Amino acid sequence: PPKVKLMATANHTVRFNPNLYAVGHVCLSILNTWNGTPWSPALTVSTVLISIQSLMNEEPYHNEPGYEKNRRIDSSQEVKNYNDIIVHETLRVAVCGMLEGCYQDTSGLPIRLRQIMEQKFKDNYEKYAEIAKSKCSLNSNRMIDPFGSTKRGTFDFDAIMIKMKNIYDNLISINPEPMVVIPQPIVTNKGNNAPDYDDDFDFNYDSDSEIEQETE
Repeated sequence: PPKVKLMATANHTVRFNPNLYAVGHVCLSILNTWNGTPWSPALTVSTVLISIQSLMNEEPYHNEPGYEKNRRIDSSQEVKNYNDIIVHETLRVAVCGMLEGCYQDTSGLPIRLRQIMEQKFKDNYEKYAEIAKSKCSLNSNRMIDPFGSTKRGTFDFDAIMIKMKNIYDNLISINPEPMVVIPQPIVTNKGNNAPDYDDDFDFNYDSDSEIEQETE
């Protein structure tokens, strides 16, 4: 099977999912790194990417097999708490961290991939900012990871919003959005017997020169 390593981990400190480890390990059966259907020649890199994408669901807490059963608790609050952590770390590391590496030219990513990432960020900036704003009530609260990570720290969505704004402004200054020119309607004033000006009208028209030509 292909060798897959998760790169956006903030120097091996962030685990985004029970199947995505801070050391970069991707736990997936078709990679032969977990129990289940193994890799086969019929599979492709596209299959691997789709499988990894499927891990990033609305409740990644449940990706850990048997976790709730072993703990014998109502997990609804832990699911929400874990989602809040994932949102925070996704914006902080997978969005801000990776994009800072792009425009500082330290990411090591191919130029075309960097361009796609930067454009996607500009397209989704307002959405990201709205999500961060909606979570600001969590600021200063400790991030408690049900899967044992002790390096989460505290929520700070205010700092993330500032960082995203700086990244957005920087990207816009480097690659400004194209100006959209809106055609203006032709203005006529027939009530004052004024001519109907159109695109062919010569605003440099010199009436004196025409009079001189007629008198010659």
